[in-house]
Amino acid sequence: MARTGILLVSHGTACEGILASTQMILGKLDNVRALPLVEGATLEDYERDRALY
Repeated sequence: MARTGILLVSHGTACEGILASTQMILGKLDNVRALPLVEGATLEDYERDRALY
């Protein structure tokens, strides 16, 4: 069965702050992940870590 979720993506770490603030209000959100696009990261870095999302 396919799992549906939300992936927050941003330049820099803004998405992590948005997720943390939202969880502070709503509690833990199991189906939401943050993926910051950081300087120096390569496509291979994101492909290697995509299993986390």
